[in-house]
Amino acid sequence: MFDLDGKPICHAFYKAPGISFAAKLALAAASAATMAAGATMSAQSGFKEGYTGMKTSETRTQGEAGAGLMGGAGKGFAAMGKRFNATKEADGFIAMLTVLPDGVGVVKVNKDSGKKENEVVLKEKEPLYEIDDLGGMLYFKSKKTEISGFKF
Repeated sequence: MFDLDGKPICHAFYKAPGISFAAKLALAAASAATMAAGATMSAQSGFKEGYTGMKTSETRTQGEAGAGLMGGAGKGFAAMGKRFNATKEADGFIAMLTVLPDGVGVVKVNKDSGKKENEVVLKEKEPLYEIDDLGGMLYFKSKKTEISGFKF
């Protein structure tokens, strides 16, 4: 946060939860290998159809498998680039999903001072939660049939 002269008043950084760099590299390698396999199968299918002039059950199966592998590779790349859109903004605060010392949680930061007002540890990388800014509550679905409420 900066004052009217452009000098910093406060600075706070909260790390976003997500997969590690090593996991992203492994996912990228697996997605690239899957894409290469899919492209190979699709090319073989197309070559056989063009060479023989007919579509057989083998070329059809190869083409479908190639398309499936290409779709799987696309999902892997999409998962790798996923970012959390887990920020809620209200009149006086911003609440964001972040990594806390005890696990993943939500932090409430005052927009005027930049200071942390509250935090709730949820311990899930992709928690299902909702913030009621009027009532000052955070509701968290912790189990299939359980919703927890926290004063926030």
